[in-house]
This record gives sequence, C-alpha cells and structure tokens, in this order.
Amino acid sequence: MRFVCQTLCAAFFAFYFQGCKTIEAPKPVSAELALAYEPLLSYIRVPISIPLKSLNEHINNQMGTLVYEDQSYTKPSNDDYQLIVLRRASVSSVFDGKDLKFTIPLNIWGKAKWKACGYCPSIEKETRFDIDVYIVSTPELRNDYAFKLNLKADGFEWKSRPVLSIGPIEIPIERLLQKQLELQLNKVVKDVEREMASSFDLKAEIAQMWNLTSEPILLDAPTQTWLSVQPEQVFVSPLVGAKGRLNIVMGAAAYVQTVSGIKPPNKVIKRLPTLQTLQKLPEDFRIQVQSAVSFEALRDQAKKELVGKVFSQGRKKIKIEDVDVSASGNRLLVQVVFSGSSKGSVFLSGLPAYDEANGELYFKDLDLDIQSRSIMLKSAAWLLNVPFQGLLSKQLRYSVGSSLGTIKEELTQKIKSFGSKGVYQVNGAVDSFTLQGIFVKPDGLLIVLDARGRVELKIEKFSF
Repeated sequence: MRFVCQTLCAAFFAFYFQGCKTIEAPKPVSAELALAYEPLLSYIRVPISIPLKSLNEHINNQMGTLVYEDQSYTKPSNDDYQLIVLRRASVSSVFDGKDLKFTIPLNIWGKAKWKACGYCPSIEKETRFDIDVYIVSTPELRNDYAFKLNLKADGFEWKSRPVLSIGPIEIPIERLLQKQLELQLNKVVKDVEREMASSFDLKAEIAQMWNLTSEPILLDAPTQTWLSVQPEQVFVSPLVGAKGRLNIVMGAAAYVQTVSGIKPPNKVIKRLPTLQTLQKLPEDFRIQVQSAVSFEALRDQAKKELVGKVFSQGRKKIKIEDVDVSASGNRLLVQVVFSGSSKGSVFLSGLPAYDEANGELYFKDLDLDIQSRSIMLKSAAWLLNVPFQGLLSKQLRYSVGSSLGTIKEELTQKIKSFGSKGVYQVNGAVDSFTLQGIFVKPDGLLIVLDARGRVELKIEKFSF
C-alpha cells in the first residue's frame, strides 16, 4: 500500500510540473550594430532681390547735391576756370545683364577768364549749362563678402550748350571744358565708390544674420522641440537683373534639425567661411525633423494594452504579467512575461518602421526570437499558437503624426514671421515630410524625416 501511495504521488507531481512548464528564454544579443544617426548637410537657398532704387538712393545720399566746387583760378592749380557742379536731379540706373549703367544729371556753373592779347585786359564771363554724366559699373561680390560696384566714367552728354557771351558774340567752350570735366568725373566716381565701400558692410550684415539664425527657436513648448540651425558654408550665384532689381541667389550649407529636450547651445561664429561662387544652387531647402519616442513610452503603452490579457487553448491558459521594451542592434526587443499553465518569459524582435499615411511608428517582421521559439518547441509547443505577434503588432503602434503636424505648422509660421518690416521679409512654407530613417538608441527610437519646402528672402531696403 505504501508503495502504491508513493507511486501515485510521484505521478501527480510529474504531471503537475509537466503541465506547468517554466520557460526562461535568454535575452538575445544582437551581432548587428545600431545605425548611427549623422545629421546631413542641408542646402538653404535664399534668393535676394535688391531694388536698383535702393542703390540709386544710396548714391544720391552719398553724393549729396554739391558734387564739386572750385571758385579759384589758382587752386588747386593755375587755370582760367572756376566750376561748381551740382546734382540737378536724382540718379537713375539700368542693368543690361552684365553692367549697371548710372545716369547722373548735373548742372554746372562755370566762370572763365579770357584775354584777347597779352596786353589786353582780362574779361571774366560765367555761364550755366546741364549735362548728363554716365557711369558704368560691373557689380562684384567677392569671396571676402566685399560688394564692389567697380565704377568707371562712361562719358557725358551736353543737355544744354556751354557758351560764354561777350557782347553779341557767343563762344562755345565745350572743348575747353571737356578735359577739366573728365578729370572731375573720375574724381567723383572714385569718391562715390570709396564712400559706398565704407558704408556697405555686407560681411557684417551676413554675420549678424548668421548668428541670429543660429539661435535655437522653440517650436513646440509641450514637447520642448527646438529648431536648430548650424551653418557651415555660404554660397552665391552670379548677379542677374530684371524689372528694376538686382537678383542674386545666396545659399548656406547647414545642419538644420529639430531637437527635443534641453535647448541646444547657440554656436556663435567669430569668422565667416569664405564665400564660394556657384553657377547654380539647389532650389529648395530641407530640415531634418527629429521625433524621439522613448522606450518608456512604448513600454507604458504596451503594458496598458497587454498586461492582464489571458490566452487559452483547450484547458491551457496563460496570463500576461508584464511587458518590457529595449534595443537590440537595429531592432526593437519586446519581452513578454506570463504565468499560468506555462510561466516565464519570451522575446520577440522587429524592425522599427514609419507609416507615413497614418503618421504612426510600428514594427514590421515582429516575431519570436530564435532562442525563444526553440525553447517553446521543446517545452510548450502549444504557446506557439498564442497570437503574440499579431497582438503586439497591433498594439505597438505609436502615433507621432500630430506632433509632426504641429512641427510642420510651426516651421511654416516661423518662416513667415521672420524678417524686419520695411527692410527684408522671409516667405516660404514646408511642403512635405519624407522618412530619412529610424535609429535605435539605448533609451528609445529616433525618427528622422526630411522636411522640404521653399524659402525666399526679399530685401526691400539695405541699411547702408
């Protein structure tokens, strides 16, 4: 009898432990290295339109009304002429595709001293006449950011004849004045060019705008999302003209990205990189938009949806007790802890992917790890029929579309609001988001998208 009891007890315990298998799959160690996220250079194209009116106004201001004055026959040299040159109207200009051509309307008062013979008394007479002076310029933006007009005199046209009246006689004096006027014209050209070069500091303006652009901008307060711009290089295309404007396309190669969390540092530059001239620049701009999803957020969502769920097959049941999410190389690793007819834990892994249509992060090819599958085949093959994969694939979807939509809207609003009234204005918009990649980090996932759009900067008035 005692032998029978021992046999029955042994059979009972054997049956019990066979029916309640413990499965402890080891955590997989991936041989793959996680893809490293490296920001890509973005090329921001900025068409700049400079009204010729601004240049004309600047020349008018620098030149003033009085252009030249000589009321002495002996200073600065011995001659028989005195001249006062006044600007009679505003400077105008046209651009023929290569050169800027300025017209400067002048009124000249002239006084001459004349002797009929060596013993004759001197006769002084004065006159007024108008001329239009022509100056030609080949604008140049050098690699040190110096904006040069390269002005040179291009002749003049008499608008009224300069004559001296001696009684009933009128003596034309064009030939007498021409050499002196040419000398004074060259002097005027040099003065205007020197004054413009000293007052128009393009390098300082670009450095100021560069550092202003480098200041991180808060896009979304709840998620602490910042727009960070780190310029690396500046490009420029040749000048062209159309409809009373000088058009130039500037571009910057920069690391442009959104960053979540602590405000990134502002990298103020001390020296601008050398300006490079290119015949053609890219026509759109791009911003690398980052959206970080922590494993903690994924874990919380998975627990909410899965913990407590019961799966059964015939008399056998298991209950999910816990879910954990971590990284394994380039894949997401999901640990499922369960109890019931079998207890323990298994691992599933899948590749992170982005559903652009629904704006959701999900995990494709989510399946049991090889070691987990092998142990289940040996110890509790029925668990292979439990729909872990389907349930996890359905529940482990994380919506990031709304936050990306907010960032897209904020980017567009920031672009449109950037500028200085009456001086320059930025117009543009973000048109599209395309996936660049999903990167597995130790603490979560980083979704990086390319935001592409258009930007145009119009300068209405230079602060010369």
